[in-house]
Amino acid sequence: MDRRADLLTGLRDIRAPAPTPWDVLADGMMAFAAGLLIALAVAMLARTIMRRRRSRREVALAELEATRQLSGKDRLLAQAILLRHLASQLPASANGNGSAGPLHWSAKLDHGMGTDFFTAGAGAGLRDALYRQDAEIDPELIDRELVQLLQSMKD
Repeated sequence: MDRRADLLTGLRDIRAPAPTPWDVLADGMMAFAAGLLIALAVAMLARTIMRRRRSRREVALAELEATRQLSGKDRLLAQAILLRHLASQLPASANGNGSAGPLHWSAKLDHGMGTDFFTAGAGAGLRDALYRQDAEIDPELIDRELVQLLQSMKD
């Protein structure tokens, strides 16, 4: 046991190597990099919070533009889905006649946008094309008139 005690008393403390000028520079660079990362995170958070939300009109026009690549009935269906979605975003008081049938969304859009496009105009043709197999309609005509209508829509 005496030998072990001698070994333990002969041990020295662990010592780090003597600091060099490069150690100070490395610490400074790490602090600088950490500061940059924090600034980047704050900037991204501020951008997310302060970013302007797109209006209903902008969103609807972008979705309408996306339907142009479709053809025929698929395009008409995509236009109708866009319009039903737009009608669902209108306040409940915009429901003109209070009906709950298939004409509900078109009457609601007419009343909410102050037009007769969906019940008496070209939009009525879109509605008919959706509910009748033999109805023929020009999607380009609907697109042009919808673009004009959506551009005049208030947010």
